Amino acid sequence: MTSQILVQPRASLGEQGRAQGVHSHSALWHLCSPGNAPLHDKTMPEIPPYEDSPPNVDAITDYDWRHRITYLRLFDAARDGADWREAVEIIFGFDVDAHPERAKRIYDSHLARARWMSEVGYRYLVQGRFVQ
Repeated sequence: MTSQILVQPRASLGEQGRAQGVHSHSALWHLCSPGNAPLHDKTMPEIPPYEDSPPNVDAITDYDWRHRITYLRLFDAARDGADWREAVEIIFGFDVDAHPERAKRIYDSHLARARWMSEVGYRYLVQGRFVQ
């Protein structure tokens, strides 16, 4: 049985969400959505070109901006208990069976960056701080 790994917003950033202590990755939904609208679209997003590992810097990069939806999808897949192999195949379109070590490296490094974005990086988004 294949689980569906499509991210859905967990809460709005309205007064009620803030009063209930909405997690920071919910704030990312608001900031990353076109026109700050929630992402309800069930269509598969285009997979942006990716590296085996995202930049490991304490700033938001162009790579991070291009992969903001990728990070959210990974974050939600991990939260929902999806198998990492399935997540890599669906989110990155990567053949896990052909290159399992590389697939695991892609998953681990991008999930770590997704967590950094949800714990630290979102502050840079709010402040509009980016590096080229």
